[in-house]
Amino acid sequence: MAFFPIMLSAQGAGGQVRRSVKKQQTAVDKPSKKKQNASKKQSQEKPAKEEPVTTPVEAAGYDVTISCNVPSATLYIDGTSYGIVDGKRFIKTGLHTIKLVQEGYEDLEQIISVSQSSRVFSFQMVEKKGITGCNVTISCNEPTANLYIDGIYYGNATGIRFLQIGKHNVKVTSEGCEDYIKDITVNADLKELFIELVKTHANNKAQSVNLEEMLGGGFAETTETQRKQLGIDGGIQILKVYKGRLKYAGVPRGFIVLTVNNLAIMTINDLQDVVKGASASKEPILYIQGVYPTGKKGYFAVNL
Repeated sequence: MAFFPIMLSAQGAGGQVRRSVKKQQTAVDKPSKKKQNASKKQSQEKPAKEEPVTTPVEAAGYDVTISCNVPSATLYIDGTSYGIVDGKRFIKTGLHTIKLVQEGYEDLEQIISVSQSSRVFSFQMVEKKGITGCNVTISCNEPTANLYIDGIYYGNATGIRFLQIGKHNVKVTSEGCEDYIKDITVNADLKELFIELVKTHANNKAQSVNLEEMLGGGFAETTETQRKQLGIDGGIQILKVYKGRLKYAGVPRGFIVLTVNNLAIMTINDLQDVVKGASASKEPILYIQGVYPTGKKGYFAVNL
């Protein structure tokens, strides 16, 4: 019986070893399905959103309080005039240019920022240096009256006069009237000066009642043209209304007084007599009837 030796091929054995190693490496390198799914799920998850930082929302505008050491100054906001400075105004939120103007003072211009926390503004105007005087409009109930300032004759009392800053003695005279003598102080705020002359009695005794002080107004007798237009016989027109009894009663400037306490008022003297009598009576009230310049009738009660 013959025996044949069996030869193993080194190449065949080595190839089998290499296939075994490669299979083990593939098993190590390839991640499991669970890990793959977890990684895929993690990649698909969206990052958390950051909460936005919120800031307070400003309103479109606010009521802004503006004041000044010169209350009569004119206020301009972004070039638009808003009248006398003091008071509240609705101003849009944001930056605005404020300008204050007053004769005798340096113009003030400043930029302000209006917001919820910035709604009150106060300004200080500076008086102009070297100002020597200003124009003052002087008027009188007697158109032919004569004007004297510090003893110097200035002609007719009615008109515009340039007066030096400071104190002055004013004297106004007219035939048939009591002399008006008063000390005044001229400054940048003095714009107008109304002078009311009181007529004297036939016995040359002056009336004791000063209508300007008693009633807070200036008066003049109606003209012939006014009487024709309105169909009236007389009357006293109120030229000025100051802070006083007329203003408190609501009597307007320009109103023509025809009767007071049922007595016809034809002249200044008539009004003087009625006011004097009413002020000394138990019922110190003036019941005024008259007409407006348009002809409309009006009635007022003035407490003395």
